[in-house]
Amino acid sequence: AREGTVMDNQFLDITKNKPLLGEATYDKMFWIDSDMSWTPEDFLKLYHNENDIVSGVYVSDHGVLMYTPSDYEHLKQTDLVEITHAGFGFICVKTGVFESMSRPWFETKYSKTTIDGAEYLVPFGEDYSWCVKARQAGFKIYLDPTVTLVHHKQIPLKVKQQ
Repeated sequence: AREGTVMDNQFLDITKNKPLLGEATYDKMFWIDSDMSWTPEDFLKLYHNENDIVSGVYVSDHGVLMYTPSDYEHLKQTDLVEITHAGFGFICVKTGVFESMSRPWFETKYSKTTIDGAEYLVPFGEDYSWCVKARQAGFKIYLDPTVTLVHHKQIPLKVKQQ
């Protein structure tokens, strides 16, 4: 779905490497998941940032930081921090990034792990693999710790019965 969104086309012809099929230009591409809470100020702060890739801090609807413990030190700062990867729930990407990367841009990757003598393949998300590709293409990914977003992914939806 992410691949088709960038191309603005449901047909995933991976021979084409220009977003929007090369038929439109853009300065920045902003990704916002429908289950994120944010403010216009959050959007503008990332949009006006000059870095190629920048994201904000995600917390769950219960206020729990959605990062690994090694990332916590960055979240106490107020300046932008270079990070290795970010989710695509609220991220701003400058023109030229997608164009510099090979297709497919988004793909699920797996890492091998062994637990109690058994070998498992553990998937990691397509947004993570995208970040790996972006870094391999020479881009840096930044976190703005002053932009705090709420990810409502784990809130159950209640259906009103009639």
